[in-house]
Parts: sequence; C-alpha cells; structure tokens
Amino acid sequence: MDKVKKKLKLLLREGSAPSQFTWPKDNIPEPSIVLATVVELMKFHRDVMRHNFRKFDESSFQPSGTDNMNDGCPSFQTNTGCEKPSLSSIQGRWCTGEDPMLFKERWEKLFAEFCDTEKVDPSKLSELYDSMKFDALHNRQFLEWVFMPPDSDESEDEKHHYSLKSTRRDDSVSPSNESDHDKHEEQTEGSLFAHRFGWKKRMHAFELMPHFRALDDSYDHYFKLYPGSSSTKAKIDGRLSKLRELYKLAKVLFDYVTPQEYGITDTEKLEIGLLTSLPLLQGIVRDLEEVQASPDAKSFFYFTKESHIYTLLNCILEGGIQTKIARTAIPELDYLSQICFELYEAKDCESSTNSYSIRISISPGCHAFDPLDVQLDSRHAIGCAPRRSLTAHHDWKEVIETLKARFDTVKLPKTFIAVNLSDKHGSHS
Repeated sequence: MDKVKKKLKLLLREGSAPSQFTWPKDNIPEPSIVLATVVELMKFHRDVMRHNFRKFDESSFQPSGTDNMNDGCPSFQTNTGCEKPSLSSIQGRWCTGEDPMLFKERWEKLFAEFCDTEKVDPSKLSELYDSMKFDALHNRQFLEWVFMPPDSDESEDEKHHYSLKSTRRDDSVSPSNESDHDKHEEQTEGSLFAHRFGWKKRMHAFELMPHFRALDDSYDHYFKLYPGSSSTKAKIDGRLSKLRELYKLAKVLFDYVTPQEYGITDTEKLEIGLLTSLPLLQGIVRDLEEVQASPDAKSFFYFTKESHIYTLLNCILEGGIQTKIARTAIPELDYLSQICFELYEAKDCESSTNSYSIRISISPGCHAFDPLDVQLDSRHAIGCAPRRSLTAHHDWKEVIETLKARFDTVKLPKTFIAVNLSDKHGSHS
C-alpha cells in the first residue's frame, strides 16, 4: 500500500492520465492542472469563508456611531439591546451534533491540507470530496452562506466602513496615546488592504481562467442513476459558480485517485484485493456451495466497510471472471453499495436434471448526480441505485473454481486472519 501511495503522488504531477483510469477524455485537462485549479479554488473559498465569519462578528458588535443612525441600536449593543442575526439563525437544524464553529474548524483543517502545503497528499482528495458532498446534502443553507462571495459594492462599503471607523477613533484619542493608536490603526488597515488586494487579484485570475465544460456522465448511464428533475433541483445562484466548479473538479480527482489506492496495476489490484478481502471471499464461496447443496433457498448478508467493497470488486475484476462492463464504467461506490452473488437453478424437463449458474450484480449505493442540485426533504434521504449485472450467467462450478484458484496466490499474515468466533465458542462449550 505504501508503494501505491508513492505512485499516486507521481500520477498527480505533470502528464496525461493513463488510458485505463477513470478520467474525462476530451473536456478536462491533465490531472496536474486540475489539481492546481482545485488548490486555487480552495484558497479563494478560504478567503470567502473567513470574510463572511469576520463580517458576521462585526455585525453582532458594532462600534460607536457606525450603525446607530440606521437601525436605532445604541453603540456597543449586542443582541440583548436589538435583534441582531446569529449564526444559528442561518441554519436551524444541524446533523450529527455539528454547529457553525465546528463546521469552520473542519474546513480550516481541510484548507490547510491544500493551501499551506507544497504538495497535496492524494488521500486528502477523498476528504475534500466527502466533505463537500456531506455539506451539500446536510448543511446546504450554511454551506451556501459561508461560501457566498461578497459583491463588489459590499467590498467598497467595507473599505469605507474601516476608513470611517479610523477617522472617528482618531478624533477621540488623547494626545498622549495618539502615536500608539496611530501605529495600531496603520497595522490593522494595512493588513486589511493587503488581504483585500490579494483577494481581488485572485478574483481577477479566476475571471481569466477558462471554465471547464460540463462533465461527461456517460459512465453512469448503464446503472441508470437518477439525475434529478427540474422539480427536484434547487435554484442555482450564479454567485456560487466557483463552489460548483470546486465540487466537480474534486469529484474528477476523487474518481481518478480512489480506485487506485488499492493498486495501480492489475497485478497490484489483485494482490491487495486478496490480502484485504480473502477471508470474506472464502466465506462467500463456502456460502455458495452450501446454497447449491441445500433443497431450500437461502440468503447470506455481509456488512463491511468501503475499502473491502473496492478490494472485493478487484478480486472479481482481476480474478479471471469475465465481466460485462469495464472498470471505468463503474461509478463511485457510496454508502449502501452492494455486490450480490446470485445462484440460479434451472430444471431440464427432458433429462430431469438441474443446472446451476452464478451471476454477480452490483449497486453503487446511495448516489446523487450533483448534491448541490438536489432538493431534499428534512430527512436528507437519497434513494439507493438498483443493482445492475456485473457479469452474465456463468456455470456455477466454473465461477467457484476460478475464485478458488486465487486463494493460494497470497499468504495472509496472522494479523489479517479473522478469528472464527463460532468455532472458538464451540470448543469451550
């Protein structure tokens, strides 16, 4: 796995994407350019988030003489004296016990991984994509507020506000403290103007940058994933175009990197797949043999984590079983993804014999084409995509023997071998 991670870093440097990887062909530049664009977009949205939080803090504690003529609130009054908006009023309901400050802390850590490092760790791409998808589905109101860029008029008003504040404070400063106060004001305004100047330069750079065309979702058509209708799509605010672009490019990099975390070459995918999922695969084979020998229908359910789903899929794709679709045609495997081994029985009326076949199907789980477009109810629920055939019907013995042939190609360390609790319990009873 460590060797694979080093190779992933090389794949994100200059050079085109390998043909066998998932990458849009004609409408997206090479990975290094996309990653550089993501870094710049992250810097931009960090500025936006900090600006919106700072603006909110200032609105809840106004200095003397700035707003009392407009709203009738006395100087240095907080929400007790007059109704000022609070962060909690932006989004009334939070999932998983989060709040605005935890949201900010989570994103600050994510920004640091992309903006404050010389080279981005490929594993952080999945964190970015997962965070954007989670917030789009569960924290849409706050996400849109915190990453809403300010209008140009608002920036000019802010500049005038700080200039006015400086003038009025200078009038009230005593001569003895005037020099110290001036020095403090110069440093404060200098940092604000430097921040604003850097922000405007970044905004200008984005205006000159060509927008990437719409992503090609043809690989999703086989699975008939629901793209949403006009009635279920949220109204799009043009000011959030950079946020939408960040999500799309994060998904491109996620689809490119994540499947390669479990092996880049076919040999690596099979080896890592067996080292990770061999106990699971052996259990599935035993269950298939049991079902075939049983006069009654049976079902077995296994619940595992995302990494084992990917590695089990690699065991199937690289294990010698013929599949109907290529690896690049399989979308991301999300929550409630399923791989189903189906055993079928057919009876020949003439010979009175039974024949058996195995078909493997797969569902990418709870999938949304673009979470920033989906309009959800209060449950924040997304439907699960139906299973589609990964393989045609194959003779059951052929499938079983093909899978068994891979069992002895790797030797599991003892730490990888799962403890059989049922046998252990039986020996003590």
